[in-house]
Order: sequence, then structure tokens, then C-alpha cells
Amino acid sequence: MRRLFGLLFNQPFKCKTVQKRDQEILFSASDLTYFAECKHRTWLDRCHLDAPMEKADETDSMRLIMDKGLEHEAAHLQTLKDQGLHVVEIKTKELDEQVRQTTQAIEEGADVVFQATLRRGAYIGHADFLMRTPHKSPSGQWVYDVVDTKLSHHTKTKFLVQLCFYSDLLADITGQLPEHIHVELGNGQRSTYRVNDYFAYYRKLMADFEASLSQHTLQPVTYPDPCNFCSMCHWRERCDQQRLEDDHLSQVANITKTQIVKLASIGVTTMKGLSRLGETAKVKGIQEPTLLRLAEQAALQVHEKETGEAVVKCLGNVEEGKGFERLPPPNEGDLFFDMEGDPMYPEGLEYLFGVYFFENGKAEFKAFWAHTRTEEGQAFSDFMNFLNERLTRYPQAHIYHYAHYEKTALKRLMSVHGLHEDSVDNLLRHHKLVDLYKVVREGLRISKPSYSIKQVEKFYGTARTVEVTNAADSIVVYERWRQEQDPQLLQDIYDYNLDDCKSTWELREWLLKQRPAHAAWFDKNRELPGKPLTDKQIEMAEQRAANQAAHEAYLAELPNRLANSKHTGQLPEQYRQLLCQLIDFHKRAAKPAWWAIFERIEAEPEELLDDMEVIANLQFADKLVGGKMPRQSKWKFPEQEFKCKAGDQIKVLDSEAMPSGKILSIDEENCELVLACTSLPLKYSEPGRTMHISVGAPFDTTTIADAVWRFVEKEIDDASEKSAVRQFLLRQPPRFAHKKVGEVLVQPEQECGQTTLQQTTELIRNMDHSCLFVQGPPGTGKTYTGSHVIAELIRSGKKVAISSNSHKAINNLVEKTAQVLERMGQSFYGVKVCSTDDQEAYGFGISNLKKKDLFEDEALAPEEAPDLLAGTAWLFSSWQLTGCFDYLFIDEAGQVATANTVAMGQCADNIVLLGDQMQLGQPIQGDHPGESGLSTLEYLLGHKATIPPDTGVFLDQSYRMHPSVCNYISTTFYEGRLRHAQQTENQGLVLAGPLADQFSATGVYCYPVIHDGNSQKSIEEAEAINRLYVELMKQSFIGPKGEVLPINADEILVVAPYNAQVNLLKRVLPEGARVGTVDKFQGQEAQVVLVSMVTSNEQHMPRHLEFLFSRNRLNVAVSRAKSLAVVVMSPGLADVRSEKPETLGLINTFIGLVSQ
Repeated sequence: MRRLFGLLFNQPFKCKTVQKRDQEILFSASDLTYFAECKHRTWLDRCHLDAPMEKADETDSMRLIMDKGLEHEAAHLQTLKDQGLHVVEIKTKELDEQVRQTTQAIEEGADVVFQATLRRGAYIGHADFLMRTPHKSPSGQWVYDVVDTKLSHHTKTKFLVQLCFYSDLLADITGQLPEHIHVELGNGQRSTYRVNDYFAYYRKLMADFEASLSQHTLQPVTYPDPCNFCSMCHWRERCDQQRLEDDHLSQVANITKTQIVKLASIGVTTMKGLSRLGETAKVKGIQEPTLLRLAEQAALQVHEKETGEAVVKCLGNVEEGKGFERLPPPNEGDLFFDMEGDPMYPEGLEYLFGVYFFENGKAEFKAFWAHTRTEEGQAFSDFMNFLNERLTRYPQAHIYHYAHYEKTALKRLMSVHGLHEDSVDNLLRHHKLVDLYKVVREGLRISKPSYSIKQVEKFYGTARTVEVTNAADSIVVYERWRQEQDPQLLQDIYDYNLDDCKSTWELREWLLKQRPAHAAWFDKNRELPGKPLTDKQIEMAEQRAANQAAHEAYLAELPNRLANSKHTGQLPEQYRQLLCQLIDFHKRAAKPAWWAIFERIEAEPEELLDDMEVIANLQFADKLVGGKMPRQSKWKFPEQEFKCKAGDQIKVLDSEAMPSGKILSIDEENCELVLACTSLPLKYSEPGRTMHISVGAPFDTTTIADAVWRFVEKEIDDASEKSAVRQFLLRQPPRFAHKKVGEVLVQPEQECGQTTLQQTTELIRNMDHSCLFVQGPPGTGKTYTGSHVIAELIRSGKKVAISSNSHKAINNLVEKTAQVLERMGQSFYGVKVCSTDDQEAYGFGISNLKKKDLFEDEALAPEEAPDLLAGTAWLFSSWQLTGCFDYLFIDEAGQVATANTVAMGQCADNIVLLGDQMQLGQPIQGDHPGESGLSTLEYLLGHKATIPPDTGVFLDQSYRMHPSVCNYISTTFYEGRLRHAQQTENQGLVLAGPLADQFSATGVYCYPVIHDGNSQKSIEEAEAINRLYVELMKQSFIGPKGEVLPINADEILVVAPYNAQVNLLKRVLPEGARVGTVDKFQGQEAQVVLVSMVTSNEQHMPRHLEFLFSRNRLNVAVSRAKSLAVVVMSPGLADVRSEKPETLGLINTFIGLVSQ
């Protein structure tokens, strides 16, 4: 229900849907967004004009959202007026007059036009605000941007479609399409986007919409498939009834859209048809256990539909530890827990923690309320203290809840407020939270269309009598309370939450009665009677508790210390908040890795197959040694997508032992791996037994976290000194000895007579305790520039540190620098710090040492430091290196957390960031307050695609890509700032035969291949790429000296997003073909790049849509090409819908490719 309400307040309620006016049919922006969400709604809306039908009533939730939306809009209008802007309000009700007044206001140059009405034929747009920009169109007309107010805290794609619609109509008046569109969000923030990043998508959607209307008939060509937006549609009751009458498969509990499509492929389209499938039935793409579950579920629902008898069935053959075996023995101290949240509050608010329990045999209920963010932290703390006290009195007690919301919320609250970390960890580690939804779903079948607690309640509960009956109602009532402050409203929510908590207890009691006699109790990590804790265990537990209490006290006092300091007190409050938030970054980032491991232990194998950090369903393929598991063992696994690689530390997902190990080798083509593990349970050698492995526990980041703490303390004590780290965190322009702030840092060579490299070297040489970002798009020579600058600094006597997120990136820059110094004839003392042989760097002047060989417990004097020292964040966060270097170079800075830059940055006077935020980044785990969880470049640049010329260096010349490839990359990803080097103009392919008819010698092309049913592997695309590859190997290309050379395997890169497709391509393509994922080829290049997109359409999209539709990954893939890039894809990908602006931007890019 919380998700449905969230969807609700993202809807454009104020815009009317399709309407008739004087026999003329008019369409609004809302009609276009509704079409994108549900084509059947569009058909019904159009039919309604010719033959009116009864609509569902608006709900209280809908009315609340409309009211809140108008309040938000009015508040923004008042803000603009308070700024002294000339605001023209369009107040008339007559359409033609609205349009006339809007046009007049624009022509007269009003600062703001409120409630602007725009029209082109049958299309009507009612924009919240038009804001005048400083620019004029070629016709001399002022250019305006469109601004819409939305209650949502995040931009949705439907908002962007609406804004593109308004911008399109607005261009008819101004003569120019606006460059930007803006969303004023419900949390007070403004999000700004480039129109061209979404306009191709909008135009295609508009074309599809017009085609649909032109083919309109009273006979439906669409079906009312359920979607995320049914709950707020005025045709929802009509569609529900049709699905009921049709016995549609969507009514089957826990069935997915993809499964419905696959069942339809064998002619199964009804619940009755599914219920009749025998145990031997097979459906491609649906595993047999899943198919059997769906058939049994359908049979139960059909039975209730036909007889009226509700049925519950206990499942017998359940995996060990699942279903009823998740239930621990009941205890008198057990608690039953439910939360209420307010999605209308900025960033959401958990406003009620309710607990039902028994004290001396008498039922009691305790409520913890919060109405502000501060009160939320206090309520969370009080609630956790209550739990701790209760579990101390009743060590065998558990906390019961239904579904994952409560567990997820506690983890988030712990991270956001920095409180009770050990307490929450203990709840998770000792499995104190019992999710009864998992018990129900895994242990029972019920004849209901869902397994929500309201449906399950029908088997055990009594009818509710309270005023509030569901989560959406509670949100509406709570919003009324915030406005009216009527205590009865809070009492109604209190009663509703009490009912939910009591129902959870009733469910547990009912499950105990249903529990099979043979089912084992879940007793993982219980302290057994008669087995008390040892003195050592007690001492360690007490010390952890004391440390946590001291840390929480430190965090509580830190804001006051920062504010009252004569140094940091003078700095912006936002800066002080960030320092507080960075303190616990590493703790927060590590938690999800541990939580994920525990959650994977409890997950179904089906879920694990979709988890990129797991290799699921391993089967033993080796021999026992002396009746025991061998230290190194071979395993087979089914084809799946994963990120695990040779050398990774892993955890075996075993609820009892959870042993650690290491992947020694992986043969992805044959789905085999070799695992080193000394404590594998013998049970995994049994025939048919499967094992799952996950990436291991996170690294110990204490050294880095301590360095962040040192920086914060130093800022409090003395923030008067110049600091490169502070300048970075304040996002201040870099300081130089010879330049004024605001000057363009690098001039065109023809204007100043110096190359970009010479200017960059001079800039960095003159840095004044500052931070500088050098952005290097593909092929611009970022490593070349960095290595030459470092070499010049060392030659002039400077001490330089080099770091990055991986040893591979560090070694690449170190070795290139050593080569430059060797060519200079400049001797130097260089050290790479590493712990294993495979981390070593090689080259002139470079020694490889362990950290302890460089320094131990004493600070390293700057004069004793190497001329060049290279290593990871663990090295440069060491207090012994504070202030030892003149410069710290951080390569691939887009993959480095902001907190790590703070930690490392203290080793040097100046920080140089090398990287490109438009290429591959590094996702940061955990919930982090404010901006503390951003990567270094995300923090520095926000959503900017390029560094502004007065705040950093943009390497604007690509020495790799032909102009036709470079222009595409430049306009799509770099705001048109990237240009080609002159020598690339003559490169290209020499094509003959069929390829000459399909492609030019250079450029970026979309190569459509029609297919369906493919998710992470496509034989159709593999065969198409093979045909292209074979033909390309018969062609030639123009070499760097103008010579014509034959294309060989080195000149073609084949890129795919998924390992499954990579393995298929390796089997299909000739031996020696360069095939891999984008990650493998970053930094490499070839004459031709062939990109396989694999997935057929939205119905078969893998879970991680943002992985496939990533602008950064497409940028890296296409920009490997010197001459020709061919993106092989299903046309169905152009019809994919997305709720994320970032993903929609890439879909927009693909639509642009398709239209070429």
C-alpha cells in the first residue's frame, strides 16, 4: 500500500484527460503520460467520448494529493512573487482567451507566466510556470523554460514527458525549443534537465499515441492487463471486472508478467487452464518447481471461485529451514511489531512504531510517535531501547512482523540517524526479526489472489471495526491531523496500528496450529538454557556496548562542537553537516554487504539466480579425499549472470556454518569453477544437493574511517590553514598562484600558443593548497596527461602520491609515469605499496614494498618520503603520511567515495582528480544522509556532464575517434564540447560487398534484429554479429600513415552487457575474437566495435534495467571505436518504459540511433 500511495502522489491530477469541446476532441499532456503507462486506458478514455461510461469515484487519497499539489504550487508562486519578479497569472476560464493571454505575456517578456495555456490544434497544454531565460530566439522573441511543481521527492519520467509536451507547444510561440526543463519537487529542491536528452523519446511516444488514435475503433485492440497505475485510474473497477469474468491469469497470486507471457505461448491464458497443467508440463523459461507452484495456486483459487469455499493447504516438501521451520518456539517475551510511515513528509517519515506484547499474561500495546525528523530519531532510539530491555529479560524472545518493510526501515533509520548500530546488527545476526510473510508464502497455499496480511487474515481474524482500515487511509488521516491537529485522528491511527500488531500476533498463533508436527523449530544462534555466556564473551559484549554508547555521545555533541568552534563556526552549515555525516560513512557502507549475505541465506534459489553477486545452484563435481571435502574442489553451475571473478573472496550461503573461501578459477563458457575452502560441510557432496556462494564480507576500513575523523577534529581545532580537502568539500574553485578565481583555466592552443598539456602542467605546478579535476573523455589521453604532469613535478623536486580504487588503475599510471621519467633521463625513488605479488607495479625506478617496510609506528618525515609513492586508500589514510607530499593524484576518481578522498587528501598539499564521470563509476552501498554517500566526482559536479572551464580542465580533443563517431559521443554525452583530433579525419574502413550497402566507412549505427523472449542471451543477435564479424574480416581500414591494412581480430571488439551473451558469442564467433563486457574493455580501442544489447523488449527486461540502459556503459562501449560502431538490438527496446530520468535519457539515445 505504501508503494501504491507513492505512485499516487506522482500523478498529474490537475490536468484534464481527453475531452470534447464544441464537437472537437482535445488532448492534454496527461493523455500522453497515461498512454505511456496503459494503452487500454487511452482506448477507454476515447470510447467514453462517444459512449459515456461510469467511472470509479475519486478516493480520499486522490483528493488529498490534489489538495497538497495545489498547496505546493501556490507556495512556489508566492516564492516567485517575493523575489520581486513580474508574474502574469492566467485566470480566465475560457480556453481561447487563456491561449491569447499566455501568448501576449510571452511576447511582452513577463518574467513568469503562471498557469500558462498553450495550444497546437487538438493538443492543449496547461503549464504551471513559464520562466523567462536571458536568451532570445533568432526571431528576437524571449526564450522561456517550463517549470512544473510536483509533490514527489524525485523526478519521474512522466513529469519529463509532460514538460517536453509543453516545451514543444511553447516553441510554436517563441520560435525555439527551450534548452532546459525544471521540476520543483515536494522536498523543496529543483531538478533541471536538458530537453534534448528526452525529446526523441517524447516524439516517438507522440507518434505512437497519434497512430493509436488514428486506428481507434469501438472494438478493443488492447487488454486491461494490471499495471502499477491501476489504483488511481478511473476505469479500475471496469478492468477488474473484465479480468474476473475472463478468468485472467493476472489474478493468480504471486505470478509475474513475464510468466503470464510465457504461459500464453503454450496456450494457457486462464486460471482454470493453468490449474489443469499436470506435473509433467513444461514451459520454456519457467522452472518446474515454479510452474508447479503456480498451477497449485491457480487450482486453489479456481476452487474458491467455483464453490465459495476458502482453502488453506500446508506444504509438505519444503526446503530445510524454510516455511514453518522459520518459526522459533513461542516465548512469553515475544513482540509483534508494525510501523506507519508518511510518504508526504520530505524524504519520508516513520511516524509510528507500534508493539503488541504480553506482560504477566495481559496483552499490552506500546506506541512510539514522531512528527519531525528529530522526533523520528528519538522514537527510533526509544523503541530500540525498549527492544534491548525486553530481549535482555527474555533472551529467547523474537520480534514478529509481516513482509520486509519493518526490517528495511530499521536498517535505514539506523544508518540515517547513526544510532543503535550494534543493536540492529544483533537483531539481524541473531535472527530476532521473524517475517511471517515468508512463513506463509513458503509453508502454505491459500485460495486468495494475494498473500497480503489482509487476505491471510480471512482465515484467522475477526472483522475490523476501527475507522482506519488500510495503509492508504492511515496516510490520509495522518495528513488531516497535521493540518487540523484533532487528537481523535491520531487515536484512529493508533487503533489501526494496534489492530495490525494484534493481527500479527493472531497470525502467529494460527500458524502454530497449522505447523506440521515434523517441522523443526528455528533456533539459529539462540543461547541455549544451561549454556551461559563465558566471562570473555560477557566482557567483549560489554566493551562493544560501551564503545557504541561513547560513539553515539560523540556524534550527538559533534554538531555543537562544529558550530561553536571559532574556525568551523564561520563555515557554511551545510559543510558542518557534511562533516558529521562523513564520520560514519564507512560503517554505513559496510552494513549492506553483511545484511545482503544474511538475506541471501534466506532467499529462494530463484531469487539468487537473479543476484549479480551470487553464483547459485553449484553442484559438487569432484571427488572426496579420505571421506572429506577436498581443500580445492570443482563445481558445476547453471548458466547465469554474475559479477564474481577469479580471486574473489566468497561466503558459502549456509545458515549453520557460512564458511569463507576463494574462487581460484572460473570457466564461464563451460559453467565450472574451482573453489578453495577448508571447512565446507560434507553434505554438499551429496548427489542433487546444491550450494550457493556470495561475494564475501567487506574489507576492514578502520584506517580510512579514522582518517576522516582526524580531518574533522583538525577542522574544529584549526580551520584557518589552507586545505585542499576543505576546498574540495566546499566546492570552491581551485586556487592558483597566478590566476584569479573565475578565469578560464585552459585556453585554445591557437589563442595562447601552448598545448593543453603545457597549460595543464603549469596550472598544477602553481596550485595553492587546492583541488583540481582533469576530465578525460574517451581517447583524450587522460593517462598520458597525468603521467607527463607527474613526471614534470618529480623533475622539479616535488613529492607525488598516486592512488585509485584498484591496483590495476594505480599500476597503469605509475608505469606510464616511469616510462616518461626514463625517457627524460630523470632518476627518482618510486615505491608501490602492495600486499600480494599480483598487485606489484614494474618499471624504471619503481620498487614494490609492503606497508610495514615503508613505515610502522612513527610518522614519515616529508624528506624521507619517496619521490613517488603509490597505493590504495588504506595506505594514504595512514596518519604517518600526513603532509608528506606536495600532490596526491587520484585516478578514476569517479570510482572513489568522497569520504575516501577526504581520508587520503590529508597526505598532500594539493589534490589532482583524474577521471570522467560519464564513464564507468563505482556504486556505493548503504543509506547515507545528505551528500555523504556520493562518489568524488558526483559530489564535485552534481549532474553536470562536463567540468566548467573556469573550475577544471576538460581534455577536449579525442585522438581515437573519427569525427563521425566523436560527434555522436560529444553531442550525446559531453554537451558538444568534445572534438576530434585532426589526424583522425583520414581514418576509416574500406568496405566492399554487402557491408558497403549497409554502412558508411565510419559512424555509429543501429542494426535492428527482430527477436522475442530473450533476456540475458540472444542467439539471434549472436548469429547476426557473427555474420557482420565474418564480413568485416574480409575488409580493410586506413592506417595512421594512410596505408590500407587488412582488418584482423585485433581490430574488432565485440561487447555485450551480460556474461551469458559473452559466453554465447565466444562459442559462435571465430577463435581469437575479442569478446567481453564493457568493464573488460575500458581503456582499449579498435577500428570496429559491435555491441549486442541482447534483451528483446520490456517484458523480458532483467531486473536491473538501469544496468542495460546505462549512459555510461553505452558511452564506454561505443567510444572504443576508432571508425565504426554498430549497436545490434531488438527494435522492441525502443518501446521500453522507465520510471527513472537517467534511464529514460538512454532510451532516448537508442531511439535516436533507431531513427538514423
